[in-house]
Amino acid sequence: NTRGNKDLDVLYYLQEAAWESQGMHTKSYWLGVQSQQHPYDAMTIQDIIVTNKPDLIIETGTNNGGGSLFFASILELAEMASDNNGGAGGSNGSEVGGSRGKGARVVTIDVNDPAVGFAVGQTRSNPMDSPLWSKRVTFLRGMSTASEVLAQVKELARGAERVMVVLDSDHKEAVVAEELEAYADLVTVGQYLIVEDTRLDRTLYRQTKPGPMSAVKKFLAKPERSSMYTADRSKEVFGFSQHPMGYLLRK
Repeated sequence: NTRGNKDLDVLYYLQEAAWESQGMHTKSYWLGVQSQQHPYDAMTIQDIIVTNKPDLIIETGTNNGGGSLFFASILELAEMASDNNGGAGGSNGSEVGGSRGKGARVVTIDVNDPAVGFAVGQTRSNPMDSPLWSKRVTFLRGMSTASEVLAQVKELARGAERVMVVLDSDHKEAVVAEELEAYADLVTVGQYLIVEDTRLDRTLYRQTKPGPMSAVKKFLAKPERSSMYTADRSKEVFGFSQHPMGYLLRK
C-alpha cells in the first residue's frame, strides 16, 4: 500500500517481479517444509494470530504443508505464552474451542497429499511427520469448494468461537471468487479472511487472465459483502505485501 507514492510503487513492483522471476517463493521454508510465504507477510500473519487468537484456522491450498505447519507453530507458541502469563484451563489439543484458544487447530484442504511434495521445488521434510501436525493439523483431501469437503469443514468448525480463513489454492479469479463465497460466512466477527497472492494480478497474470485481486474487488463491490468485510490495508505493515487488499477483516 504505497498511498500514491509512485517511487515506492515502482520499488515494490520490482520486488514483486524479482520474487516471481527468481523463484524466491520456492526458497521459503518453515521447519524444513516449503511454505512459499514472503517473510513480510509471515510476520504480519503471526501477529494477526497472536493478537486475534483464532481457535480455528481454515486454509485452502495445503501445497507442501509449510503454511499449515507455520500456523500450527504460532498457535502452539501463542498458547505457551498464554500459559506463562497465567492462562488457566485448557485441553489436550484434540478439539477446537475454548475461551482462551486452547487446542486451537488448523484445517487445511488440497487435492493432493502434502507429503507428496508435488509443488515447484523440493521439501526437505515431510510435514506430516511433525508432532505439531498430529497435534494441531487436520488435512482434508479434495476440492475446497466441493460440497462434501465444505460439509466436513463446517462440521469441524462447529463449536469454534474465533474462525480465521486463508485462501491460497488455485489463484484464478473464478476459483477465488467461488472460495470467497463458500468460506466468507465461516469467518467470525473480528477475524480475518486472507486472500493470498493478490499481487499476481499485476505480475504473473498481468497480460493473461484476472486473478485473486480481481475476485476480491468484485467480492467487496457486493453490498452484502462490503457490509461484512473491509480490506484492512494497515496489515500491509511493511508497505510491500504479497497479498495487497487481501487482508479482509470481518466487521
